[in-house]
Amino acid sequence: MAQAKKLKSLAFAEYLDYDDGADVRYDLLSDGELVPVPNESEINDYLAMVLLRRLSVLAMKLAITIVAIMTGCCDYDWKRQQYQQWGIPEYWIVDPARRQVNVLILANDTYEATVYVGSQVIDSQIFPSLEVIPGSLGC
Repeated sequence: MAQAKKLKSLAFAEYLDYDDGADVRYDLLSDGELVPVPNESEINDYLAMVLLRRLSVLAMKLAITIVAIMTGCCDYDWKRQQYQQWGIPEYWIVDPARRQVNVLILANDTYEATVYVGSQVIDSQIFPSLEVIPGSLGC
């Protein structure tokens, strides 16, 4: 996979107003770097909608990313670092290609990961009554 080209270093306020005229969406990393984000695939859009319906009330304590083929490194590395830095207690990485869900729990300012596959019920420490099975998400 090609390395992301460093575009420009921005503060968050600058990022909110940033428009380079291109039809491209960007993520702002914690170091101020802008990274182009490709459009999502149909399966990722579908999975996002399923999760949105089930988990919409959980947004402040739980971050969920659906891995895209072109940006998998972002989800496993960059976003993990950012969410950890921001103190998000629980981060899920839904990976349809690997057919798994990685659940990362923040402990002592560091994420500890557990991988769930197939019919395993995901153990959410933040929301213990939540029952999600990777297989029901297409994983």
